Amino acid sequence: MNLNRPVKIFSKEYNLLDVLAFFALILFGIIARVVLFSYVSDDYTLYLERWISVLRNEGFKSLSVGWYNYTPIYMYVLWIISKLPVYDLYAIKVFSMIFDLFLAMVTASFTVSICNDGKVQRKVNPVLVFGVIWLTPTIIANSGMWGQCDSIYVSMIVLSFLYLSKEDSLKGMIFFSIAFALKLQSVFFAPVLVLLFFLKKIKFWEFFIIPATYIVSAIPMMIAGRPLIECLLIYKGQAEGKSAGISNNWPNIYYLLMNDAYIDLYKTAGIIFTFCVLLVFMYYVLKKCYEKGIDNGLLLQISLAVGSLIVFFLPGMHERYAYMVDLLAIVYAFMMPKKFYVPLLRIFISFIAYQTYFVYGMYFNYEILAAIQIFLIYDSVMTLYKTLNEKKDLA
Repeated sequence: MNLNRPVKIFSKEYNLLDVLAFFALILFGIIARVVLFSYVSDDYTLYLERWISVLRNEGFKSLSVGWYNYTPIYMYVLWIISKLPVYDLYAIKVFSMIFDLFLAMVTASFTVSICNDGKVQRKVNPVLVFGVIWLTPTIIANSGMWGQCDSIYVSMIVLSFLYLSKEDSLKGMIFFSIAFALKLQSVFFAPVLVLLFFLKKIKFWEFFIIPATYIVSAIPMMIAGRPLIECLLIYKGQAEGKSAGISNNWPNIYYLLMNDAYIDLYKTAGIIFTFCVLLVFMYYVLKKCYEKGIDNGLLLQISLAVGSLIVFFLPGMHERYAYMVDLLAIVYAFMMPKKFYVPLLRIFISFIAYQTYFVYGMYFNYEILAAIQIFLIYDSVMTLYKTLNEKKDLA
């Protein structure tokens, strides 16, 4: 049998080997997640299970009272799950798994677009990219074991990036606004949007799509009886949540500075310091982009460096908040194969952080992991520095 022959699917031709590999990867990825379905996390028992129970017993109108701290869109998903005749935990995980699949597909398309652009001109196999992302251990654990929803908002950010790379800023901002309406951590991509605004790639009025989308998403909740101001302050409540340390099991700078000491004092100072670091970094990048222009490969490098700086310096980070950074690191490695160690180290760090949560205890030296992050930041910033100082004009 010749597997390297074309086959027609819906009037389009595909390579038979690619098609078989694609469906085999989907199957094995589903199996890998399903075998983890029996794990029950504290997030489920303390929050999601209780919330679904309230929605099942009291109906949609119960959203009028602030007994939850998730955004409107995800609460609607939980309300739908409350109506289904299935085990709630499995329904949550299947929903997240569907978006894992979607994320892998859109990121594969995005990677091909980035690698075909400008001076990169590197041919990549989208099935290979899909497989790497779909089978990434942290992505499997995030949905199949933990039942978290990070693939949902990150897939929207990837779509935003994809359309921005095609200079369709309107669609790019629409997808980012959906990401923001789903998860606060989408703001880790916001400095890139600000950069593109100053480079005249995004119009000022398009930023108003962000609050408009959030308000539209909250309309059913407001109809149920919850005031608009309370809907708008959901993220404020999340940010003010108490924790045992400045960082929540995420091995960043605060594990080098006594994570459980001076929590309130260091938290405010850390936010200000992170803002200052980003301000200096973005000032330098913007100056260089004014001089030589910007292409999509450079934009990816900037995005990875920005995300790496944020999750390392910003207080209040949780185990899975580097999800977007890990994904960008995978795309980065396909664009620059010599940097293959970047996603390997990043995913290793995230997976160790996940295990700390799963087993309710730290079994790996976090100072070492924090030191690895310092190396990764240095590596990405220096690579970006070299790109920005190349003589070739990107404009």
